[in-house]
Amino acid sequence: RRNFEQVILIIAPLLFLPLIHLRYVLPAVPLLVFYLIADVPVGVLGNPQQDVAVLAFVFISAIYALMKMGSSGVSRIIVGKKILTVLLLTATVFFIRDSASSPFEKPWEWGRRDQTDIARVTSVFWLGQDASVAVPANLYPEIAERKNAFVLEVDIPFIPNREQLRRFDAVIFDENIADWSNSELVNFEEKMKELEFDRRYESKGIQTWIRKPGTG
Repeated sequence: RRNFEQVILIIAPLLFLPLIHLRYVLPAVPLLVFYLIADVPVGVLGNPQQDVAVLAFVFISAIYALMKMGSSGVSRIIVGKKILTVLLLTATVFFIRDSASSPFEKPWEWGRRDQTDIARVTSVFWLGQDASVAVPANLYPEIAERKNAFVLEVDIPFIPNREQLRRFDAVIFDENIADWSNSELVNFEEKMKELEFDRRYESKGIQTWIRKPGTG
């Protein structure tokens, strides 16, 4: 995908040349050059204020280019095949690069459980029928029918403590949705062991922790 985007970066500007009337955009080129060489801080969104003036010229030149891109027929406008080919190719290129259903996103796998989904489902098999369980919000549907089902907030890293976990017989943790550093994950695991929880299951970042019998 990275190589594909690099090719687009090099070739894409040339695809739009037929849609620009160069005579109307050339006056803005010196201004654009000054903007590009200016030593100014770049914000989060770049420097859009520098692009506004140039975009006006681009739109004007595009209008004139579109006015001349076809030839008049008897009862219709005949558009050049090259122009249509360029438009189709451009649409295809940016669809492949940016679309949510791009081939790079593997849309043919939508609706199919991946290995992580299978691990999430498997993680609840280790729980007793009457166990009090805490899981992240994305796993709650797997235990929603239980009488003692709770949501474990993992948005902010934390170190578990005895008071926090005293009512839970089991805890399921999903590293895939927790934006934690490696050290924070290690601290979590060490503290769970210190609180007498055994890690009964681990796969694809999903962990099932069961409290040791006789502790609490």
